[in-house]
Parts: sequence; C-alpha cells; structure tokens
Amino acid sequence: MNSPDITIEDVSLQMDQSGMYIEGKVQISITLKNNSKSLTYYVLKRLRNIDYDKGGRTLSIGLFESEQVAILPDTTLQWQYLIPMWMKKITRTPGLREIVEVLDISDVQKVVCTVAYHTSPFQVESSDEGGETVVASFERTLL
Repeated sequence: MNSPDITIEDVSLQMDQSGMYIEGKVQISITLKNNSKSLTYYVLKRLRNIDYDKGGRTLSIGLFESEQVAILPDTTLQWQYLIPMWMKKITRTPGLREIVEVLDISDVQKVVCTVAYHTSPFQVESSDEGGETVVASFERTLL
C-alpha cells in the first residue's frame, strides 16, 4: 500500500486565551504536508464535521467544505480554527423529537482528523472523481 502524498503531521488543541469570548473557546491547529516532489494538491480547508464522543473522549473533525487551498510539492501548511468549549449535539430519531445534548469537550484525550484532497481544484468533494481522504489520530489533551 502506498503512503498518501498528503499527510496530517499534527493536530494541537489549546484554550483560547484572548479574553474576547464570554464562553470558552478551543483553538485547533492542523498541520498538513504535501510529500509529493512534483504534484500540487488541493485541500478542502473549511471545517465541516465536528463530533465529540464523551465516552471515548474523542473529538472528530473533518475538513470537507468547498473552500480550497493549494499545497505545493514538498510544502507544509498550518491553519487554525476556533470552536466552542461547550458544543450542542442534535440527534434526530425518525418519528421522535430531536434530542439536544450539551457536551463539554474540556476532557478531550484524542483527536481524529479527516481531510479531503485532490490533484485538481473543484473536484475534491467527489470521491468518484478521484478525490481522496486522509485520516490521522492524535492523543491530545486541552492545554
């Protein structure tokens, strides 16, 4: 099995210390590397999927939305996101009411990150068009 050209080098978590927010915020930094020596890859960088499994203390994040960034060959990029410390998870069961659960992610111990990428712009959303995803897990706690 070949190694993917795009790898998730690191995901870090840190409490936002800016004092700009009444509610606590968590800053997530994601570092990606293009290991190819010749190909430019286009990565979707908008945070789309966020989930927290409080039993497993696992924060899952996925970058799947339409905003793209090119990562040149043999280049590393990093960007940050702010998410609330307290997240609302809405579960919809057919025929029943929505269940809203408030989750405190301050006890996170693991982060799973999924990133979609492609060699051509505007095609990363469809795996039928040759787009790929890379997934990495990191043992992390909130600093």
